[in-house]
Amino acid sequence: MAAAAAHPRNQAWWELMQPMQEPLESCAEGEWWADMEELVHTE
Repeated sequence: MAAAAAHPRNQAWWELMQPMQEPLESCAEGEWWADMEELVHTE
């Protein structure tokens, strides 16, 4: 994962996408990811 994060193309993609992302209202202050309810479970 660290190697992928360091790749210049990934860095460019994240820089491009960052302004398009907003945390959900249910997120705590400073929290980026939110837990979601599992809708479908397959094994």
